[in-house]
Amino acid sequence: LLKDSGLKEERVILLEAWRDLEKKLPRQSRQLEEVSKLMPKKVKKRRPIQNDDGEDGGWEEYYDYHFPDDEQAPMNLKILEMARKWKKTGEIQAAPAAPAMDQPAPKKQRVQEDEE
Repeated sequence: LLKDSGLKEERVILLEAWRDLEKKLPRQSRQLEEVSKLMPKKVKKRRPIQNDDGEDGGWEEYYDYHFPDDEQAPMNLKILEMARKWKKTGEIQAAPAAPAMDQPAPKKQRVQEDEE
């Protein structure tokens, strides 16, 4: 419900309360790990602001949250995520390959025109 409404800060508050509850109660650590997997990444962003008279007022910095269960990230974010993982581990993980075609693409023949 909160996800569909776009209420990111409320989702963060709810997940933090859930995580704190799991830490306090003597339960299985698996449930705490489940909550930890749902926790968002806090990302610092900038957006342009305008003064009351419509002129540019510079930039405003704000925090946004990226939840792991939201839609798939665009390809460029996936590349940055892979680079971050590579920097930490030093290993390259293969990305899922594009679906293979049954037949190879036909080669284009080069046509030369005779000049007269």
